[in-house]
Amino acid sequence: MNISLTDQEKFIISYLRSAKKSIPSLKNVDMRIAGGWVRDKIMGILSDDIDVAVSNISGHDVVSILKNNDFKNVLGKTFQVSLDKSLKSENKTDLQSLQVGGVEMGGLKVEFVPMRTERYEEDSRAPILEITDDPRLDAMRRDLTINGLYYNIDTGMVEDYVGGIEDIKNMTLKTPDNAKKTFSEDPLRILRALRFYSKYPNSTVDSEIITAIKDPEVQRLYLQKVAPERAGKEIMKLMSGEKPDEAIRVLFESGMHRQVFGADIFDKLNPLDMDQKTPHHKHNLMEHTLLTMKNVNNISRDEGLSDKERALMTMSAMFHDIGKLDPSIVAEHSHNPGQMTYYGHEKSSADIADVVLKRLGIGADRNFVSTIVRYHMR
Repeated sequence: MNISLTDQEKFIISYLRSAKKSIPSLKNVDMRIAGGWVRDKIMGILSDDIDVAVSNISGHDVVSILKNNDFKNVLGKTFQVSLDKSLKSENKTDLQSLQVGGVEMGGLKVEFVPMRTERYEEDSRAPILEITDDPRLDAMRRDLTINGLYYNIDTGMVEDYVGGIEDIKNMTLKTPDNAKKTFSEDPLRILRALRFYSKYPNSTVDSEIITAIKDPEVQRLYLQKVAPERAGKEIMKLMSGEKPDEAIRVLFESGMHRQVFGADIFDKLNPLDMDQKTPHHKHNLMEHTLLTMKNVNNISRDEGLSDKERALMTMSAMFHDIGKLDPSIVAEHSHNPGQMTYYGHEKSSADIADVVLKRLGIGADRNFVSTIVRYHMR
């Protein structure tokens, strides 16, 4: 499969091809642009996120070799790209060979990443890494098939070992490996998958992913392995997508919201699909919440709000009525038997929002959300 390249991208690829031919230590190094850049190019989206997967060498060494042999004098500053501190390897030599290198090239930042496999200990989401020269193995460790594609620098062709091209055509989100295994190893991938579901308006989530998210063992491992602040970053990105309401629906309907937002809080509350029993709302609480999220997200986009501002507004919409779940503020209407009142629910909603967002590591912006929620009835 061929893809269309910008002049910048053509320059970078041409430079790397020339470097491989002229620098002896790079001749046997396979180079493939990997992941998001390939996905975006196939979808016709501009991308400046260029990660080059390399074989038989560390990314740091590739950058050093290029800098020492900059025959066209086009390379800019190098920049440090460190592996996640939680990553593990069997020995120090492997960790050195797994180093990532970054350099400015053709006006863009290019990262060189060694291809690798990952395996996990039962109680940790920190993978034990091993280098590989097999792109098939490298592709299998990725979160989604649409992110497991490669553009071969030598051939100029897209390589697909996991069915990612077909899944892009159908806009179906699937995991390269078994979904339960993928999410059990690193449960944060659940939120990454839902972030992409939110990002692409025409996307659907494969049924195997939904089944895995509902699995009690996967949910247990999420609580055991995922630091809440890591989840908070993914939730913020999810909220700035095209359909955050649908992604949050999956969390609610699967029960995973308890693990993500805090089991202690939600275990004490009424079900999210509770009938509000009020003439002011025709939907149950969950449907009302999701519809409000959708409308606020769309209005925020139409008003030109930034991604962060839109995420915070949509987050506020998610929490705005959640205090109605608090049994202590629910009372039967004094003049209309069978109808319910929720006086003070905005304060309960703001308090719940504050607790959840603090848990997710959301700092000063937490006050913005809780303030909107607290005063949304005015």
